[in-house]
Amino acid sequence: MPRSYAITWREACGLQYSGRLELEPDHIRLEGGTSAAGGARHVPYSDIGRVRMARAGAERLDERQTLIVERVEGDDLRIAAVGEPGALTEIAERLARQASRRA
Repeated sequence: MPRSYAITWREACGLQYSGRLELEPDHIRLEGGTSAAGGARHVPYSDIGRVRMARAGAERLDERQTLIVERVEGDDLRIAAVGEPGALTEIAERLARQASRRA
């Protein structure tokens, strides 16, 4: 069973979602919603170019520590963990491992 994390994420279009992230064998699954709509999104590991922690300021989500997932094709995602210390670091490490396997 995949590991699940409570997160908030923002799409490049500016919409911000709350929900969960699951690390599946070949992709990350983001599931959640906004006050107006919900849904799920799959991002294949092969589409992840680089992951990095956001600098202070505009890159962060609600002034929280934020992971930026830079995609090979498509818009970047910004992800912040909710209520679980160390979760964002764990997500970043696991995504980096997946990206290095692909390289």
